[in-house]
Amino acid sequence: MRLPDDPIVVSLLPVFCDEWDKDLGERGWERARAGLDLRALHLLGHTVAGSFTQFGFAFGAEAGQALMASSRTGDWEAADRTVVALRALLAAIRAALAEASPPPGSTPSAEKPGSDP
Repeated sequence: MRLPDDPIVVSLLPVFCDEWDKDLGERGWERARAGLDLRALHLLGHTVAGSFTQFGFAFGAEAGQALMASSRTGDWEAADRTVVALRALLAAIRAALAEASPPPGSTPSAEKPGSDP
């Protein structure tokens, strides 16, 4: 998983992931799924496409389009699979963030006292 190059965007990713967990949970997806609400599914797909694309994740555009297509056909099973893939993407983003962030209190080796520049 490659994170966006913009450090400001990267700094927003934890909140992005937290909010999308809610939108793919009870606040959005689960409510649409429980009510078989095709309009809510279409709006969710549209929002997924725009939001994930704005943060540099091209898969989001594809997933959003897939959700909108599911809303047109009523294919809830396909929508289920797309949401599972989006949740996996959020997990991958979090893993990449954890890998890119040094543990609290650690100092990069180039800045450690006594290290050669």
